[in-house]
Amino acid sequence: MCPKRQLPQEDVFRLGLMTPYSGIANIYGLEIATAANIACNEINKKGGILGRRLELIIKDDGSMPTEAIIAANSLIDNYHCDALIGNLLSNSRLAVANKVSLPRKIIYLNFSFYEGSIFNKYFFNFSALPNQQIMKMIPYLIENFGYKFYFAGSNYEWPRGSIAAAKEIILKLKGEIVGEDYFDFGMASPFEIASKVAKSGTNIFMPYFAGVDQIAMLKAIVDEGLRDKIVIAMGHYDETMMASMPEHYRYGFYSCNSYFMSVKTPENELLLNELANFQGVTGIWPKGNGKITNFGEGAYLCVKAYADAVNRAKTFTKNEVLKALSNVQLAGPQGLVKMDKKTHHAHVNSYLAKSNIDGTFSIIKSFGLIKPQIPKHYQNLHRTAKQERNIHTNKPCAPETTMQLDMIKEIEGILNNVSLGIIVTNSKAEIININKIAADSFGYIENELIGQSLFLLFSPKERESYKSIINSFLLSKKLSDIKIGNKDIVIGYTKNGCSIFLTCSTTKRKLAEDVYLFFFLNDITKSLEEKEKLLWSTTHDPLTKLINKFLMIRRINSAIQRSKKKNQLLAVLCIDFQHVQFISNVHDHPISELLIAEIANRIFKQNRPGDTISRFGEDRFVVLCENIQSKKDILNLSDAIINAFKCNMTIKRQKFFMNINIGICIKTNEVSATNLLRNAEIALYESKQIGKNQKALFNQSIDKHLKNELMLTTQLQLAIQKKELSFNVQPIVIGGEGLLGIELLVRWLYKGKPVPPDIFIPIAEHSGAIHDIGYWILEQGCLIQSQWQLDSQSIQTPYVSINLSSKQLEDANFCQNVKNILMKTSANPSRLVLEITESTLMEYTQTKGVLKLLKEMGIQFAIDDFGTGYSSLKQLVNVPINILKVDKCFVDNIILNNQSLLLLKYIIKMAHLFNSKVIIEGIEFEKQLDLLRNFEPDGYQGYLFYEPLTLSEFNTKFSSFFKKNQKT
Repeated sequence: MCPKRQLPQEDVFRLGLMTPYSGIANIYGLEIATAANIACNEINKKGGILGRRLELIIKDDGSMPTEAIIAANSLIDNYHCDALIGNLLSNSRLAVANKVSLPRKIIYLNFSFYEGSIFNKYFFNFSALPNQQIMKMIPYLIENFGYKFYFAGSNYEWPRGSIAAAKEIILKLKGEIVGEDYFDFGMASPFEIASKVAKSGTNIFMPYFAGVDQIAMLKAIVDEGLRDKIVIAMGHYDETMMASMPEHYRYGFYSCNSYFMSVKTPENELLLNELANFQGVTGIWPKGNGKITNFGEGAYLCVKAYADAVNRAKTFTKNEVLKALSNVQLAGPQGLVKMDKKTHHAHVNSYLAKSNIDGTFSIIKSFGLIKPQIPKHYQNLHRTAKQERNIHTNKPCAPETTMQLDMIKEIEGILNNVSLGIIVTNSKAEIININKIAADSFGYIENELIGQSLFLLFSPKERESYKSIINSFLLSKKLSDIKIGNKDIVIGYTKNGCSIFLTCSTTKRKLAEDVYLFFFLNDITKSLEEKEKLLWSTTHDPLTKLINKFLMIRRINSAIQRSKKKNQLLAVLCIDFQHVQFISNVHDHPISELLIAEIANRIFKQNRPGDTISRFGEDRFVVLCENIQSKKDILNLSDAIINAFKCNMTIKRQKFFMNINIGICIKTNEVSATNLLRNAEIALYESKQIGKNQKALFNQSIDKHLKNELMLTTQLQLAIQKKELSFNVQPIVIGGEGLLGIELLVRWLYKGKPVPPDIFIPIAEHSGAIHDIGYWILEQGCLIQSQWQLDSQSIQTPYVSINLSSKQLEDANFCQNVKNILMKTSANPSRLVLEITESTLMEYTQTKGVLKLLKEMGIQFAIDDFGTGYSSLKQLVNVPINILKVDKCFVDNIILNNQSLLLLKYIIKMAHLFNSKVIIEGIEFEKQLDLLRNFEPDGYQGYLFYEPLTLSEFNTKFSSFFKKNQKT
């Protein structure tokens, strides 16, 4: 309270202040009281109000409507205050305005920004409306940071009203709302919200929580690393909030409001000087504990404005003071402030600021003095509030029934024996009865509502609309079935100011001399929340919580429209991982789920601010990138994502290596989401042609190339169906003479011309045709071996070697199908060699399990093209490899490069130590053979000995060999 001077009691003028010393907004209680007391002291130093000393009486409003009403009535009844100042929270403010100020005709001054839903002749607002705060900030944020917004806030009038105003301007500026959530007080889960925001692809997150809930939300944002990813902007973030957090949480947030301590005005300098000398203040923040926020500055203005109005009116007469308040104008710490006579809302200043680590704000932009603008959905409320009329103006119509007053008791019995909420009112919409179900829905005890207006239970935003509908119903001849609310859903307003949603049906009956309205209510709030969750699940992947294909297409189309407007590039990345399906088939469900979640997490960590990730399928992810400065940005992002998967992933102590390919399409012309995705898919296919862990950028030549491949894919499928594929065999010899084995090589003639294997095999792998081809060539090899075994007198015939694609190993039925072929053909599995590449062996731990099963059947294995991958000789110990086939690239250089020759020597020597045979591939010259003989490899394969032969040619050339071993 202000210090008392030695004056008679009648020389004291009392002003009541309600501040939140307790409850969710308690962090502001003291600073609001301090600022108001400073104003009180300044007024008393100048002679008080009309010669009377101003005394400030302060009560705690508890941050809740019920406590606020008690505090307001106490200030009037117990302390004889002539006017009230308050309240910080919108729900408390609405309660005091409607239940105390208006009915008791008490002047009520507001210091806290709010949604604009109050208008009566006694109410004066000295804080920011949405158009003076958030609506000034939105265009700046869009211009500088992007078009996508995510909102989350407390479930009461101020957050909902402010967010509604923000959404209106965002949509006008062609922005996009990518998320919106509301929570009852204390019910928000900050880390869950932060996770949703992180995966939404938003550019800007705007939290609208009250007090300590807002602090918890901001801490979660920082802990989850979002501050470095997206812009965090608010209509309320201030020095008091920062003082409640450790330094590393404070900085980097944007806030827009009517006042910050760093505002440079002479009046603010004087206020801060007074604050520094105030009792209990150790210094000005951040060097001391002295802080003033927009709330404190607003309370300071309220005290000063009221004193100014009374002094100018030169009387304490209420009507004269009201007139003076309606045109009050004063220089405040924020700058000039003046009241709008029509709306009783002040012109205030607006500043956009950014927080610093030391707890101060840097002013980014001053928007100047802004005229108040009541939001459209409250304008009708302001117009009709002037009339102060009853619910009806003419005699209401109702059927002439024989209902008598003594039936009220019977009605009361009915009220408490039904499953619906029921409210009974008279024609003035005064509640005369309500059952427990209805009262519980609104958070009241039944008796609290008897005699109260029905419209106290409706959202302030909708009250006038509902009042008009009900009034029309009273004057009509209808008995029931009126439509209240949007789509028959009524927005209710609970005791603590939260919004609830109800269905409502209404009927009327005449009872004695009055008409009574019966409202039958069903609280569907939880049902709507479930529907919201269901809607979310239809647009998001349940495992990764990323948006799904359906929503991503919408997001891409929206991004295309924005890119047209700003003439900016955007890109789509199509990301594919090999063997995800195979892992899912081989391992249990939890492992595959954890693996996919980790994949999504690694992609997310590489994303730029505002990028949107979607899970398109089992092994497919899509990234939407906006605000691209150059093609290099996207290529760098793609490299970063690829590099993120170079390290293995450990899931439940099992290691997984993931091969990744990325297709990129950058939008340059007007296209659709369908075209962008198609082109990214084409580029993805091209990247797979290049190799594993590669990226490719879409262009027209790739498109043409793919169309040709698609044609070949179709023809390849037809060739399989028509059995038009063939095979050649290439002998593997011993010392240039004896036959060790043969390798089967698939061949395809299309329109009489051979299609190279390095073209059609990748096509077969990509299309899935490799499975049919693989089983067909395996069966052909087994038939050859079986025939040799049948014809030969030797126990050990030459072996048959067949190449195995990594794609074939992804078939969960592969081992069983091989077993079936062996049984069908009666082939000897010990004379069957399956060739796999180094990468297939190294990259997939699950490959080893498949090889082990095949090994148990007696099948042998060879590493094909050894030396071209990244395996090492230790693999000869870890996996059941029988043969190493040394790649031609080693042989090519041995004549001129002694190091290559020496390397070959050690490879052969080491392989023999591990009991593996060595086949040298690609020998074309006698000199190469002469050099290699000394190292004693186990066999040779190359054009020096034999080119690939048809089976007929092979049988002719090796007829003498087989005759020597033929059974007699």
